Amino acid sequence: MDYTNIESGFIRDRLRETSWENRRYIDELLRLREQLGRRASGRMGMYDAMGCDLRAKRYPAETKALLLELRDEKEITPELWAEIQEEVRREQEEGERAKQERAETEAVAAQREEQRIRQQWNQMGGRP
Repeated sequence: MDYTNIESGFIRDRLRETSWENRRYIDELLRLREQLGRRASGRMGMYDAMGCDLRAKRYPAETKALLLELRDEKEITPELWAEIQEEVRREQEEGERAKQERAETEAVAAQREEQRIRQQWNQMGGRP
């Protein structure tokens, strides 16, 4: 991996705050940026697309920042980076709440279904 020719200002900023022991994070961001660029140009195979999707899930805030940098040629300032992180945090909280609500709704539906089936069972003379 060559760290001297990093085109992304966003990744250079992350490198400055990342220790050598955590260099895998920077490697992942470099791969993610490369894959996002290929996806935007339509030059992406299935294997690359899967890797890109996995990295995007693992690094949602970084993905948003890189897309802004690539598509909109926007500089990711510390203020913008903080906004992106907050936005992703809110989205994740909303997703977790929705997931919990779905689980509760499904549990209630399953309980009602079991009651309905049990009632049928009892009507047909089954043992409790």
